[in-house]
Amino acid sequence: MIPSMKNTWLEQVLPGNSSGCGFLGEHIVRMLLEREPRLRELRVFDLHLSSWLEELKAGPVQVTAIQGDVTQAHEVA
Repeated sequence: MIPSMKNTWLEQVLPGNSSGCGFLGEHIVRMLLEREPRLRELRVFDLHLSSWLEELKAGPVQVTAIQGDVTQAHEVA
């Protein structure tokens, strides 16, 4: 990977407009927090934010919940 690229490998695997609060999204988020020691920040984007996100804010990784609709370009940008 070219050092000057802004996106990390993780941002390329899970783009910011992925639904993060559904069944699959929750499991991916929890797996990343458990298995990726280099992770320092995680942004979760979804139309409906779930209450389980609150418990993650107390951990060592900065978890930011962003509410928005992926069908609205101005909310994703």
